[in-house]
Amino acid sequence: MQAVRVERSRSLQPRWLQHLALLAAVGSLFSWVVAVRSPASQLVDGVPLGILAPPGSPSQEWRPIRVPVRTATGRETWPGEVAVVPPSVDVATREAAQGLGDAGQRVSQAAQVVSQAAQGVQWVQAHRRTTLLTAPEPNAAPTFEIPQWSHLKVLETRANGWLRVSHGDDSERTGQAAWIYVSEIGASGGPTRFVTSTRELALWTGESPDADQLATVPRFATLELAGPERSGRVAVRVADAGGMLSETGQIEHAWVDRDAVAVSAPPSSRDLPLGRPFSPFAGAVRLAVPYRTQLDGSLSAASNCGPTSIAMAMEAFGISLSTAQARSLATRYMGIYSPWTGTTLEALRHVAQSHGLEGLDLYEGGRYKRWSLEDVRRHLRAGHPVIPQLRYRLMPGREWFGVTFDHYVVLTGLDGDDFVYNDPATIGGRGQNVMTAKQLQRAWMGSDHPGAAVAIARPL
Repeated sequence: MQAVRVERSRSLQPRWLQHLALLAAVGSLFSWVVAVRSPASQLVDGVPLGILAPPGSPSQEWRPIRVPVRTATGRETWPGEVAVVPPSVDVATREAAQGLGDAGQRVSQAAQVVSQAAQGVQWVQAHRRTTLLTAPEPNAAPTFEIPQWSHLKVLETRANGWLRVSHGDDSERTGQAAWIYVSEIGASGGPTRFVTSTRELALWTGESPDADQLATVPRFATLELAGPERSGRVAVRVADAGGMLSETGQIEHAWVDRDAVAVSAPPSSRDLPLGRPFSPFAGAVRLAVPYRTQLDGSLSAASNCGPTSIAMAMEAFGISLSTAQARSLATRYMGIYSPWTGTTLEALRHVAQSHGLEGLDLYEGGRYKRWSLEDVRRHLRAGHPVIPQLRYRLMPGREWFGVTFDHYVVLTGLDGDDFVYNDPATIGGRGQNVMTAKQLQRAWMGSDHPGAAVAIARPL
């Protein structure tokens, strides 16, 4: 049996009649307003327009809602920086300050700093060259003079506007405690703790011009400050994370030229393969360079050691690039399109620089730089993966191969005198291998370009 749909007549609902009556009443009201010449806009503004829409319509069901909009956000702070809390001064203090002129302004400033210190501000900065005092009194004996913009750590606050501060190291190991009045300073974040070398520079044993050179720092190496500037040089920490001993004994600090470094953020494992400052004595270094194989079954698998190596080095800095994309950029730079041709170090550097990174120490004197093993160690300690050009059959475990071409690997760390590397042509395993300094030297100096390499770094 087929079901038959029965149509039922629907009677006019009472609420529709009420709505029509309401519309008629509103129309009569508007006619009366026009007749008596009253400002109709005053009445319209007070009538909810939703009632003019039929019941159940979107005009009544989805009325606009006022949502507060955030128009400003606070400034983001770098890792390790102390966030500055905005000052909060009560209304009574502000009104009293307005009626007292300069003296009132000093009271207001004192109240602001005291309020900020109570909320967690730990650092202040001098507005001008000023003198620290031995006691919280205007006539107290001076201790020493500090330059403009000096950072001071707040140790104690007084309600009368005096602050006991420490000038120097934040641990108070080299800092000296003294007193300063609130009108001389302002709230600030912590002092600069890290700098990055803008060029290759020397580490000196002291601040004097006749100091001995301790080591060499490569470009774009992050250093931790250990003291203020003196005689055009700044002190930096050079001790390894686990401590170190040199031939002359325990060394913790060295000096670098101030004009050769720039202020930078602290090293972070999110941004760098090595999330710690440079130390010329680090014996155990591991850069976070993900492994990738060139043996991916593609047509260019046999000649993709270069594109695979540069892709691994770039991924250590958070830049993901497929091997095929790296090869396309490299061969386009070289002006060739053969799937079986190898790539040059210049082309690999071009791939890195096209994505915001920097290729270091490829040339010297108009030709390939002849690297030393110590050059490799310096760059690895600075967090820079190194791509050397090696002779394939001279590498450890490859002596039985009859091929005569060169091969690229990524040097990723130090293990004492040995070197850790990612080999893109490893068959099985994860590709991370270790070779001695003698093995690296033999394969390196036996290549078509002895000692040629490029280090990959993130610029400032």
